[in-house]
Amino acid sequence: MSEPTVSVVMSVHGARYLRDSVNSILTQTFGSFEFIIVDDGSTDDTWSILSAYAACDARLVLLRNEHNIGYTRSLNRGLSAARGALIARQDADDISMPERLAQQVAFLEANPEVGLVASQVQVIDADGSPVAQEMFTGRLDNDGIQQQLLEHCCLCHGSVMFRRACLDAVGLYDERLEPAEDYDLWLRMAEVTRLAKLPDKLFCYRRHADSVSFKRAADQQLHQATIFENVYRRRFGPTLSPAYRSKLGLEFFQAAILLHLAERASAAAGTLERALDYDPGLLDSVESLERFLASLRKLLPAGPPIAFCESLFAYLLQGLPAAERLRPRMLSRLHMREVFEGLHDGNASRIDRHLWSGLRLDPSWLINRGVLAVSARSLVRQARHALRPKRQRRPV
Repeated sequence: MSEPTVSVVMSVHGARYLRDSVNSILTQTFGSFEFIIVDDGSTDDTWSILSAYAACDARLVLLRNEHNIGYTRSLNRGLSAARGALIARQDADDISMPERLAQQVAFLEANPEVGLVASQVQVIDADGSPVAQEMFTGRLDNDGIQQQLLEHCCLCHGSVMFRRACLDAVGLYDERLEPAEDYDLWLRMAEVTRLAKLPDKLFCYRRHADSVSFKRAADQQLHQATIFENVYRRRFGPTLSPAYRSKLGLEFFQAAILLHLAERASAAAGTLERALDYDPGLLDSVESLERFLASLRKLLPAGPPIAFCESLFAYLLQGLPAAERLRPRMLSRLHMREVFEGLHDGNASRIDRHLWSGLRLDPSWLINRGVLAVSARSLVRQARHALRPKRQRRPV
């Protein structure tokens, strides 16, 4: 095969979505590419499926790891083998739309100052059906993307195409930062080139319970916090502004919560210490902790978060004076939220179950007229129940 314009690089470990992903590249309207696929020690029929594709299409370049080494090391192996001046990523559970490569190549050819271009994404579920969820949204221009990247990862990993020269300038993925290695690479590339995002949804991003984002959420958040720490110090020096220190405090605290959820107590404690080093006032606000829990709701145990919060205060936050002050207010608010939802649902038992726990933790709720009225009605219910004659069992 002649020298390809584009090298598409993918790592795979398991064949569940493999055919859909491979087909989406082989049916691209742009044809001058090589498709480098690294089989990362799969133990199912992945290799036989890939071999069948390679027998029919010379654009496939197959590499095989004898054992599973991780997808970031596998991607670096694929990148090292790439021959194209442009490199596109593709994930083994996602789908590229037919015009993806053509549009990205055309854009980079027309804009030589841009070294990396992504696209908008369509979120799909495990079965491939579209989901009404927006991800990786935001600005399309360099200035907007550069600003967003200092706050969160706004570029979908699998949707990105970049110039080989930019990769050579900053180096491969940092394997220590898996599973947030892509975010780190985009930030390093942002320091040597301009970035862009196409307005069309050229990539289908699959959300499912087996994805890295779900299974390794704690590591992903911890490494994201470390990435922020690195890029802030790289760009702004050792003395950070209060805003950036606060941002780092939030990021490490969120990582500490997820590590606690994953029952990694030692790592959680160390990460919490880093969070409080950056923002000693982190636990002064009930609203802050509520915001963290809301942002993590998809990863927390199902049902009311009261038990989870109890475990946070009993273990992760144990012994911290600020946490001791925060605990009754935080837990009482969670109990009272259950009360208000019980009112909305007309669920008297739910109201009674949480009302008095909330009031014991924070009696100041009784200043609220609505809570006072709910308390009176709850007392009446309890009194009626206590005065109700007990049924006598009939003799058998």
